[in-house]
Amino acid sequence: MNEYSISAMRHLLPDVELGADQYLKYADATQNPELQRVFQRIQADCSNDAEAIRTRVRELGGKPKSGPSALRALAKFSDAVSALGGRDEKSLLESAVSNEYIRAMCFETALGRGLEYRCREIAENGLERAKQNADQLSELLCRYEDPEEVRRYREELERINHQPQNRNATEILPFP
Repeated sequence: MNEYSISAMRHLLPDVELGADQYLKYADATQNPELQRVFQRIQADCSNDAEAIRTRVRELGGKPKSGPSALRALAKFSDAVSALGGRDEKSLLESAVSNEYIRAMCFETALGRGLEYRCREIAENGLERAKQNADQLSELLCRYEDPEEVRRYREELERINHQPQNRNATEILPFP
């Protein structure tokens, strides 16, 4: 059981660490104090989750290490857009919403791997925070969207939220 838990948590760690790095960049990229506070809070959540994962892996006798990340491609794309000067508040929020959906998917994947109790608790808490963050970020993003598009998006989000857990990455909805 410990080997499965160690493996699952080590696979989760890079995504959580990268999330913390991305939200720090988002907070630095905006002048909006409200967005800065939200991004800084999510960055702190990611940092705390990463530390909890590292600590638990050590407690189980493993060595925490970073590896490939599901968020890495999105982070590279975001960095490329930033380099081209395309980081307005709407694009930051769109990227952040996508990050949270991917982070939620990563936690769901870990939960499907037969984790021991404490690892399961860490993953469940992270999943809940990722979903709450996605909802909050989506609400902030709605300020920049067409009302009809927002209605369609919310309907699709509601459909996804009522599907069983352990979805594939292709079923995670990126904001249009």
